Amino acid sequence: MGEIIVVENELVSQKIDLAEVFCPNGLEPVIAAIEAKAREVEYDVTTAKGRAAIGSLGQKIASSKVLLDNAGKKYAEDLKNKIKPIDSERKRMRDRLDSLKVEVLSPRDEWEATERAKIEAEETARQLELDHAKALEMESLYAREREVARKEAEFAEAEADRRQKEEAARLEKEREERERRLAEEAAAKAKAEAEAEAAKQIEAARLATEKAEREAKEAAVRAEEEKRLAVEAAELRAKEEAERKERERIADEEAKKATAEAERMAAEKKAANARHRAKINAEALRFIKGIYGTTEEQAQGIIDAIASGAVPHVTINY
Repeated sequence: MGEIIVVENELVSQKIDLAEVFCPNGLEPVIAAIEAKAREVEYDVTTAKGRAAIGSLGQKIASSKVLLDNAGKKYAEDLKNKIKPIDSERKRMRDRLDSLKVEVLSPRDEWEATERAKIEAEETARQLELDHAKALEMESLYAREREVARKEAEFAEAEADRRQKEEAARLEKEREERERRLAEEAAAKAKAEAEAEAAKQIEAARLATEKAEREAKEAAVRAEEEKRLAVEAAELRAKEEAERKERERIADEEAKKATAEAERMAAEKKAANARHRAKINAEALRFIKGIYGTTEEQAQGIIDAIASGAVPHVTINY
């Protein structure tokens, strides 16, 4: 049983075991459940409500995808974090045991070299003993054979000691050779790194020089362009100012013409209105004069009173 999490939104709501679902086809039941829920309702694409519902369903599917993907991503990260310490510990173990192997085998190798020398010495001694036995058969040679045996034994012992020293010297030479090789490799690496750093600095200086030259050229071009644009802008401002003044002059003339025209039209309208009012008043005057013997002066007074609004509820319709 792996880690259990709850994945929940409007399309999916269930507990899942990360170890079980994040394997080949492990998510199939969850995906199938989302597909079934998403397809169980039909929407009318011809209506705004139906289209909005379809858009909402798309968002829910996207939300389900994000939930499941984030769960898988976190699960993968957890597994990677668990594996890293294992690999690190494996490397540490290999390095330590390789060193231990060398440390453990070194005494054995030295011992075996010593033992080989001893065996050779023993073989020599046995051979000397055989020779000595034969010498005993020859009484006359007994003294000489013993001396020979003694010298041979001394020689064998010296030979064994020599071989032991040679083996120790060989191991020491190998150790020194390893250290020298490592030192040479370190020096070569340091030299290569220094050369690479120097080349990098040279290249950086070259690029900086090129950049400075390029920026200087670009600055000169920009300055020239800015100068040209400034001249053009000044010319354009002068032109626009002249055009503005001309427009103002024309507008002022047109405004004066419009004012004069308006005054003329207002005067004409006022005169026409006065003529119209006089006509209406005259017609009313003629009618009132004929009523109950009203004089023209009395009729004119009545007309003036009505026109000025002095008579309540009575108006003249001009």
